[in-house]
Amino acid sequence: MARPKSYPSDLRQRLVSAAADRLAQHGPNALSLRELAQSQGTSTSAIYTIFGGKAELIEAIVREAHDSFSAAQREALGAGDSLECLQRLGMAYRRWALDHSSLYLVMFGCHPEAPPPDIAFQSFEPLLNAVSHLIEAGTLRPSDARLLARSMWAAVHGWVMLEITDGAERLPDQVFQLHLDTFMTGAASDATRAAQASLRAR
Repeated sequence: MARPKSYPSDLRQRLVSAAADRLAQHGPNALSLRELAQSQGTSTSAIYTIFGGKAELIEAIVREAHDSFSAAQREALGAGDSLECLQRLGMAYRRWALDHSSLYLVMFGCHPEAPPPDIAFQSFEPLLNAVSHLIEAGTLRPSDARLLARSMWAAVHGWVMLEITDGAERLPDQVFQLHLDTFMTGAASDATRAAQASLRAR
């Protein structure tokens, strides 16, 4: 019986990265496994062996993107008990998206099907948990936690998508921080805004 063919240990990751770049630029219909394999010095049989086929390769890219993004969000969240936690989530969101722009675009634009619900929720869960906790603590104004979290997500997502697709030079972090601060002021409860104003007046 023939022994299974072995491949370089980094081949899987190289194929994922190269395929993500192609998906982000041209979409799934333009992803050629033959061209992808040639670009990485391997054969299409390697792709079928490692992933199973084109659909499975795209699924692996989407899952890896969400897993990596979610891990960055959970790390940034910390205790999730202050407005600073939400700001850290926003900064980590933007940093990950700009550092992994192809994976980000695949997650939110180029894949023809929505990711499985468990994967999508995994990415959103850290923000939702933080917002729910801060509403209960009175730090954020009384509101539906899911709707407020979606609004925050949209504010960051929209900014990041414009930054990625605009093609201009990366903006300073301070500019994005101002964007976050403006949103946080609007979402904060009256008590939180009063406390912040008192600190600024000292």
